[in-house]
Amino acid sequence: MHRWSRAGRRLALVGMLPLVCGLLLAGRAGAEPTAKGAKAAFDLAIGGKSERLGPDRLDALVHKVAVPGVRGEVWPLRDLLAKKAPGKTVASITVEGGRGDRYTIDADEWKGGHLFYVRLNMRGLIKFEGADDGGKRFGDVPDVKRIDVKLN
Repeated sequence: MHRWSRAGRRLALVGMLPLVCGLLLAGRAGAEPTAKGAKAAFDLAIGGKSERLGPDRLDALVHKVAVPGVRGEVWPLRDLLAKKAPGKTVASITVEGGRGDRYTIDADEWKGGHLFYVRLNMRGLIKFEGADDGGKRFGDVPDVKRIDVKLN
């Protein structure tokens, strides 16, 4: 029976690493964004009317913006609501995530001038975030399923 030295075992394991990593990456190449195959879309409900929005529909409605320190495609929520409910005043906005996360923006916070946006995250799903004037982020809601907008 042959006994490997520690250095020999390490060398053999390190030599197999590219093969193992290559197999793992090849297996994921055609995978859906999540194990359940969820698509990047959410329901936008404004004043009782609901519409399903995904990246293609968001692109058709508003222009993407660049936000410092934020990766992915970013669509500003203010621009989206200006397009979908022109001239209307927002009373509140509730963002609901797939894991039960929730963030509510009241009328005062909405008027405060903070940047609110949805973006396509690294898993290929829609995420909601906000940022204050100094760039500090808040209101993180991953896997957005619904944005409910109440109007005055």
